[in-house]
Amino acid sequence: PVILLDGLLTSPILVLTVAIIGQLLLKLAFSNILEMKLVEQDREMSIHPVWVLLGLNYFGYIWGPVGMLISVPVLALMKSAALSSLVSEDGLSRSWAPNFLACLEGRPGAWGAGRRPRFISPELTAVIERGHWQAPSP
Repeated sequence: PVILLDGLLTSPILVLTVAIIGQLLLKLAFSNILEMKLVEQDREMSIHPVWVLLGLNYFGYIWGPVGMLISVPVLALMKSAALSSLVSEDGLSRSWAPNFLACLEGRPGAWGAGRRPRFISPELTAVIERGHWQAPSP
């Protein structure tokens, strides 16, 4: 809007439109491309996108726009607390932390992290835990 008051411009509306579109394109490029690449390469703090969206909805419902701003840092704080509880000597936190982390990260096997079902062979369990398992093609 201040750009509209510049008397030296021949078409201030065009300059304003170009400035707004340029800012929007830069914002979209940074937030959707660059930041996503940086976040998905960070293996320690990876959070599944569904949890991020659920966190945005929940904290946005509870605290409004401020809740939406702090939702991802709160999820990262919860994940950091779960990671630090893995190294503690407390047996209670060791029982829930692997399941919570597997679910928050969206890893396969989240429902039975640390436990092997009876119908899965030990060889298949080892392959799944390494993360090299692929579904057979039909």
